[in-house]
Amino acid sequence: MEKTLKIGFVTPYLSTGGAERAFLNIANAFYDDGMNVQIVAASVVESTLSQLPKGMKLIDLQHANPLDSPSFIKNTKALKRYLTSEKPDVVISTSDYLNIALIAARFLSGSTCKIIVSQQVHVGSYLKELRRPNRMLIQFIQSMVARKADAIIGASQGVVNDFIERYPAASRSGKMSTIYNPVYEEKIPVMAAEPIADDSFNHTGIKLITVGRLVKQKDQVTLLKAFKLVLSTLPDAKLYIIGIGAEEATLLKTARELDIMKKVVFLGYKENPYAYVARADLFVLSSEYEGFGNVVVEALATGTNVVSTNCPSGPAEILNNGEFGFLCPVGDAAKLSETICYALQHKISSGILHNRAREFSKTSVAKQYLQRVISLCR
Repeated sequence: MEKTLKIGFVTPYLSTGGAERAFLNIANAFYDDGMNVQIVAASVVESTLSQLPKGMKLIDLQHANPLDSPSFIKNTKALKRYLTSEKPDVVISTSDYLNIALIAARFLSGSTCKIIVSQQVHVGSYLKELRRPNRMLIQFIQSMVARKADAIIGASQGVVNDFIERYPAASRSGKMSTIYNPVYEEKIPVMAAEPIADDSFNHTGIKLITVGRLVKQKDQVTLLKAFKLVLSTLPDAKLYIIGIGAEEATLLKTARELDIMKKVVFLGYKENPYAYVARADLFVLSSEYEGFGNVVVEALATGTNVVSTNCPSGPAEILNNGEFGFLCPVGDAAKLSETICYALQHKISSGILHNRAREFSKTSVAKQYLQRVISLCR
């Protein structure tokens, strides 16, 4: 009788973010397939516990900030204890800072477990945002991952190409491969059909929508500038922004300066964004960069047409270079405005979009991850 593999999923935050949901989708699929699955989290958001199947073991490292030095030491010690006591066959990790702690913990514990790193970020774009000390630290961590991890899985081909270019060691012996995130779930179309009890969304004209953290990476400032231009052609349009984040004050200020506050609605966080996206005429992503772009797949799953910047990396791969959506240059408000107006006149059928979204399902992606796990354990 074959041994049941024990697989640990290590994450900095067990929360409701897109990357975290994709991570949990893989863990849940492994669990459903009979694997002995454990979630190891540096910090846990209480509301996410309901997403774990009954019987799946959760190990909370209880370190609120896994990024600072004391927490790195604590996480290394905690992960060493985990590897020693639980003896997992494979550990899958998704965080730069926990990746290096895990590699150190394996060395200190003498564990023979295999380490798979899920690379979600386009490193080249991410490094540009960092100050020199942090940039050097991330470069060191990634170079260690390239050498010491047993396998590295990139969330898009763009992520893989960028990582290998920077860290050639990752290309040796087929160590690095591309597996897209498991985003599509059958519940998305169901939730999309739920009614909306929100008077602010009763607009009868054209509705544009975006969903995401309000951070510089998402570049909603360019979206606001593009929307100002859209209004000169489509004065009955409204833009709805779902999300919260550090850039909210900047975006409100920009909307006021552009004199479009009456046309822009900041909806904040929504438990069910799909119902809003499904009722919009167009979903718009204005990011400077993505690792994959889960929200693009989610929009397709609701049957709503998508306009996205052709950013590194992910969206162009999801949309197959324009076959399933509309692409425009990064940071160009005029081109984004033109593309929005064009997309509204040349919509792709919702059935085609939904079928494309299904290609990124939990089941198909988990099978690819499982094949990678099994190949390492032979």
